[in-house]
Amino acid sequence: MPKQLSLFSENKPGRISRITEILKNENINIKAITISSGPDEKYGVIKLLLDRPDDAFEAFQHNNIPSKLQSIVAIKVTDSPGGLNSASTVLANKGINVKDAYGFTIREKDLAVFVFQVDDVHETESILKEAGFDTVGDKELYYI
Repeated sequence: MPKQLSLFSENKPGRISRITEILKNENINIKAITISSGPDEKYGVIKLLLDRPDDAFEAFQHNNIPSKLQSIVAIKVTDSPGGLNSASTVLANKGINVKDAYGFTIREKDLAVFVFQVDDVHETESILKEAGFDTVGDKELYYI
């Protein structure tokens, strides 16, 4: 099952440099990244999709960076208008709340990969598969 890493950090200069230096030193590649500030803008959350999330989690723990490893659901959709809407409509109709999400495109394949953070990963994955979506496993996702 694919995983993402969430890091909790002060919103100040150098935070991204510190995180990316740890990843560089561990030879861990970033596949996708999102950065969000909290309501007070003093702290934020950095979410990372990495090629070796378990190793990264250990490295951040060793460096006293608060982090959380979470299972996610990833699917392939067509890189065209409405590609994401079809998946989000399926989830809405089944009462699945998407807590967080992000995506990226694979131009040479005319595909997009969309990552969902939800309460029940297994149920969500099952619903999407039943609806005909191609889910992406961890090995494939980390090496796209």
